[in-house]
Amino acid sequence: MKPISAVTLLALLLLSPLSGLQAAEPSKPNILHIHGDDHRPDGARALGNPLLVTPNLDSLVERGMAFTHCYTMGSMSGAVCAPSRAMLLTGRSWQRVPVIRTAADNVADPATLLPRVIAAAGYQTWHMGKAGWGNAFGPGLKEFQTTIPDEGKGNDPKDSRAYCSQRLSDRAIDFLKSRDAGRETRPFYAYLAPPVPHDPRTAEPQFHKLYDPAKIPLSPAFLPLHPFDNGEMAVRDEKLAPWPRTPADTKQQLADYYACVTGLDYHVGRVFEQLKAMGEWDNTIIIFTGDNGL
Repeated sequence: MKPISAVTLLALLLLSPLSGLQAAEPSKPNILHIHGDDHRPDGARALGNPLLVTPNLDSLVERGMAFTHCYTMGSMSGAVCAPSRAMLLTGRSWQRVPVIRTAADNVADPATLLPRVIAAAGYQTWHMGKAGWGNAFGPGLKEFQTTIPDEGKGNDPKDSRAYCSQRLSDRAIDFLKSRDAGRETRPFYAYLAPPVPHDPRTAEPQFHKLYDPAKIPLSPAFLPLHPFDNGEMAVRDEKLAPWPRTPADTKQQLADYYACVTGLDYHVGRVFEQLKAMGEWDNTIIIFTGDNGL
């Protein structure tokens, strides 16, 4: 696995198709991009949270490069994930992303969107994960050569949010195996965007068992109520827990959040193992990002 910076990635995307000095196809690195939903800055043991069980994310921190002072630029809506994902797929700041009002809208020049730019550089593009209207940037996702929506809202337990990380890993592994079997020569850009650890914060039972709410410490900043009216006292997220906040409920929500992070880490590790089995581990750049924190 090769570490990467944002500047290096930009150079890879912009210079490869334009410079006229393209390297031979086998030498181009694959890109595996994992984008967590509501993944907070300390959402890995290696990033400062000793309670978390995240050996696979920790390996990225230990072997690569971690940006520890990244900030969400802002939003004109309560769902900060939407402009964050739009910025990612357009390369524009949140004040300059295209205005998309309906699911049928498109951008003026789709060739500038990230999946198209990467495809023009000779990459096979693949996406699975969060794609619901209002929570993702639909025009960008439509430009992937393969895109598989998964919001984790099925009625069957195996289709539920609790198993979304497992489904994501299963399909990503199938994608990698199909490339191996079909002798695909293009490098890949795989964008895995699961809807976790975002609420309702449900994971597979074995991951919930790892975290006892009674043993999870509260933040020193915990208060039952806001000390002042911040102007958003009754929006959606503020209604997900009782008012005043109770220590017991807050600890339970933290335990559930950690279970989702560990579940994602476990299944990301399965994708890592497949890359190693295929001999692609050392030729794959792995990027882990989040759209905003909890």
